[in-house]
Amino acid sequence: MKKKSKKRFSEEKLYDVSLRLSKDDRDMLGLRFPVKIFVQDPFVARQHEEEGVLGLEEIQLDWEPGVDDGPTNSRIAIVDYNINTGIIAKPVQWNRQTKQFVGADDPKSFQFHQVNVWAIIQNILAFFEDPRVMGRPIPWGFDGNRLIVLPHASIEKNAYYSRKSKCLQFCFFIHEGEPVYTCLSHDIIAHETGHAILDGIRPYYFELSSIQTAGFHEFIADLTAILSALSTTQVRHAIADVSQGDIWNSQVISDLGEEFAEKDSKKRYESAQRYYLRTAQNEKKMKEIENEVIPHNCSEVLTGAMFKILAHMTTCLMKKGHTPKSALWNASTHLNRMAFRALDYCPPVDIQFVDYVQAVIRADEQTYPMDRHEYRKIVKEVFESRGIEEIYPKKPPKSVELTWKYDISSIANSRTAAYHFLNDNREALDIPLHQDFQITDLYYTDKVAGANESLPREIILEYVWKEDVLLKGKVFGQLENKKIALLCGGTLVFDERGNILHWSKKGGTQTGEAESEGKQRKTELLAFVKRLLEADLIGWIDAEACNTLTALQPPITGYQDGNVLKFEITPQFLNPSKELGE
Repeated sequence: MKKKSKKRFSEEKLYDVSLRLSKDDRDMLGLRFPVKIFVQDPFVARQHEEEGVLGLEEIQLDWEPGVDDGPTNSRIAIVDYNINTGIIAKPVQWNRQTKQFVGADDPKSFQFHQVNVWAIIQNILAFFEDPRVMGRPIPWGFDGNRLIVLPHASIEKNAYYSRKSKCLQFCFFIHEGEPVYTCLSHDIIAHETGHAILDGIRPYYFELSSIQTAGFHEFIADLTAILSALSTTQVRHAIADVSQGDIWNSQVISDLGEEFAEKDSKKRYESAQRYYLRTAQNEKKMKEIENEVIPHNCSEVLTGAMFKILAHMTTCLMKKGHTPKSALWNASTHLNRMAFRALDYCPPVDIQFVDYVQAVIRADEQTYPMDRHEYRKIVKEVFESRGIEEIYPKKPPKSVELTWKYDISSIANSRTAAYHFLNDNREALDIPLHQDFQITDLYYTDKVAGANESLPREIILEYVWKEDVLLKGKVFGQLENKKIALLCGGTLVFDERGNILHWSKKGGTQTGEAESEGKQRKTELLAFVKRLLEADLIGWIDAEACNTLTALQPPITGYQDGNVLKFEITPQFLNPSKELGE
C-alpha cells in the first residue's frame, strides 16, 4: 500500500480544518480563491458598460484538494466535448502552488468559458448547501458524485440537463457571423443547475405525472437563476440603485435569458423595448393554465408569485426604515430560506402548487415562529390572488395519529428501522396493507436562522409506492391497454425528539381516507396523458439508448420500463413551444 505524500496529507488536513471556519477566516488563510465570471451575460454587461456594473466580477470559491485541470473538483467535471464534431477542447490548467487557473483571462477563450460555467455551478451548489438555506449536502439525481458539464455541447439554441448521461449541456449558435454561448449566461447556467439540484432532492419529480409537477421543475430552475443572482453583491446593489426599492419593475433580475432573446427573438419583444425569454414580472393565474401542456408556461404562475412576494417584502422593510440595498438584501435572503427550505417539506412525488405553498409556510414557521414582518401573510395573499385555493390557514395539513411508539434515533439512522416504523403505522399513514413500498430518502438537516443561531435538527423520511394504471380506450391510440404508474407516497418531517412537524402525502386508490384522493389523482393522470398525446409532445426512445449523448432532445421522453410506460421531462432552458426568430 502506497504512503500518501506529506504534501497530499497536509492538504487534506488543511481542507478538513477549513470546513469548520468562517468565510472571513478561510479568506485570511488563503483557503478561498478568486475567479472571474459574468454575473448576468455579455449582452447585459454591454448594456451597463458605462456604469461599470453587471459585467465581469471576481467571486471567491472555497478551495479543496480535488480542484484540478478542466476545471474539475469532487462534485463537478468540465468536459469540453462537442457532440457535433467529436472534438474535445483543451481544458484550462490549474496551478496547485498559486491556487489559480492559468490562461482563463480572455472572455473569448474556451478556457474562460470552462471556468465561468464551472464557477457558477459550484457557487450555486454551495448556495443551496449553506446552513442558511438547506443545511445539508445535496446529492445528484444519478449514481455517482460528479456532474459532467459540456460548455460547448452542440450547435443549437438551447441548454439541457440530462440525468441519464449525468450531465449539463450548454449549446451555442451563430448570429450574424458571431457565436452566442449559453455557457456565458448566468441565467441559463443557474436554471439548468437548478434542475440538477432539484432532481437530487426529489428525483421522482422527473417522472411526468402532471403538468404542475413538470412546471414546478421549471419554476425551481428559474427561481434559482433569480435568487442566486441576488446573492451576488454587485447585482443586488445595481438593482437597488436603479430601482430604489421598486423591485417589481426592475427588469434586470426579473427577465431571464436576455442575450439569447436579443440575438434570436428581436421581433417578439420590440414593442416593449425589452429582450427576454421568460419573465418573473407577470400576473399569470391558475385558471390560465388549466389545459396547459407546456411546463415553462405553467411555471410562470409560481415564478411570478414568488417575485411579487420578494417585491412586497422589500417594500415592507423600506417602510420600516431600511435603505433599498438593506431591504433587498434582507428580503432576498429570507426568501432564499422560505423558497428552498420548503423543498424538505414537499411530497416525494407528483407535487402540486398548493403542496408547495403549504410547505413554504410550514417550513417558515419552524424557522421564524413569530413572523414579526408578517411575511407569511404576504405569501398567503399573493398565492390566493393567483388562484391557488385552500392554502394554510384555510386547510392545514392533516395531523398524524400513530398507533405504535417509536424511537426517532433508530429511525433516523437506519432505513430498515424506518421501514418497520412505516409498516407498523400503515393505517395511520394511508399505506395500503399489502402494498410494497420503498424508503426513497432519509436524511438530517443542520440549518441556522437569520443571526446564524443553530436551529433544531430535522429528520426527513420519504417513502414511495406505485400503482399500475391501465390506459383504457381508443383515445390513447397505440398506447391503449398499456400501463403507466400512479406515484404515491409521503414525506415525514420529525424534530430531534421524534415529534412530527409536517406530513405531506400523495394517496393511492386502495386506502380508506386517501381512496377518494387517489381516485381523483388517477382520473387527472389519465386526462393529462391524453392531452400530451393530443399535443404530440412525446419523443419515444429506446430505453437501452437512454445514456447516449444527443444534441437534439424532445421536451418529453417516453419509453417502456418493463411492462409499464414511463414519461420523463427533458429539463431545458428554452420553452419548446416557441419558434424563435419568427
